[in-house]
Amino acid sequence: MKNQLITILTRRAVNPKPFSTMDIETVSYKGHQIPLMISCKVTSQTKVFRVKKVGLESVFYMWLDFFDYLESKSEDKINYIFTHNLGGFDGIFLSRFVNAYYPTNKVETIVDAYNKYVTIRVVINDKTFVFMDSLRIFPVSLQSFCKLFSVEGNLTPYNPKWNKPTILEDKYEMKELVKYAGKDSAALYKALKEAQLTYIDKYGVDITSVVSLPALAMKILRLNFLRTPIPILTGFNDYFVRKSYFGGAVDIYKAHGIKCYYYDIRSLYPYAMTKPMPLELIETLTGSALDSFDLNSFFGFIELEIHCPKTVKRPVLPLRWQNRTIYPRGNFSGVYFSEEVKDMVNLGYKIVKVKCAKDSLKVIFLMIMLKKCLKLKITQLEQKDG
Repeated sequence: MKNQLITILTRRAVNPKPFSTMDIETVSYKGHQIPLMISCKVTSQTKVFRVKKVGLESVFYMWLDFFDYLESKSEDKINYIFTHNLGGFDGIFLSRFVNAYYPTNKVETIVDAYNKYVTIRVVINDKTFVFMDSLRIFPVSLQSFCKLFSVEGNLTPYNPKWNKPTILEDKYEMKELVKYAGKDSAALYKALKEAQLTYIDKYGVDITSVVSLPALAMKILRLNFLRTPIPILTGFNDYFVRKSYFGGAVDIYKAHGIKCYYYDIRSLYPYAMTKPMPLELIETLTGSALDSFDLNSFFGFIELEIHCPKTVKRPVLPLRWQNRTIYPRGNFSGVYFSEEVKDMVNLGYKIVKVKCAKDSLKVIFLMIMLKKCLKLKITQLEQKDG
């Protein structure tokens, strides 16, 4: 059975899809937070909806007004609405209303492994409204997001008074909160619009077509930089190769010195991207097929028993042991990438026995992307220093 592939996508002209933004302000009510205000930026208008009094019934009617407004302003069959916290409070409040008011077959939600909302889709008459989380695509604060795309954010600081039920009786503070809420939605809209145009221009990707930063990165890769399809491992091969992957290692040393030189090694990920990477497993070697095994000419993944002598001051080859990652001396077994094993041999490790080896095709397929990103980084640094 052939592996499925991460295929190359053909880049085509992309017209930016219209979208809206929304934000929810809350108020403390009987020990809980409930929606007080909904602000939204739809086309060229910023609109703010608020409760008439603090209470669940008033919140319900505020949501009705909001959705009536969305439906009246929408001109497309599919409408995208971004909020910068759908995985948090915004998604919870929104989901409660749409699941209570609209028929079950008109509401569709996608949640992640942590039960946080990824998207909430609502069908109203012949229109579909897709609520998306801009924080998943750009995981920074709204203020930082605005700064990233050179857009003025909401410069008004949040006033804790606005979270108290007495806010409805304070006309001045209520007016200030309405301004604040409107600025939040407007700032998010401006930043997202800049992001949308930037990613369409540079990479041919509309942000309305992705739901997360990894999805955005993958689409950019497939449209612009991928030159060879990548096989997706399944079954035992997937299980075997995964055993060779470990989290990053951090060693802490209490060192001191006088008149020392300190060297900081940076850009290790880009450096690794310039090296050959395993692409597709093509042969499995076991038993007598390993009699003539030559590490120096092999590229792939190896299950072996290896020995770390006492002469190695700081062991660096990892081992999973009792749900921990350790770096032992002596004899131990595991699955490792061949290039890692070659480095270990150069450090003094000794191969005791090779149990299984899976040969792989190798390819350098990220060099084009690396060069473009490096050029972009240099340009940004020059502009910053300039």
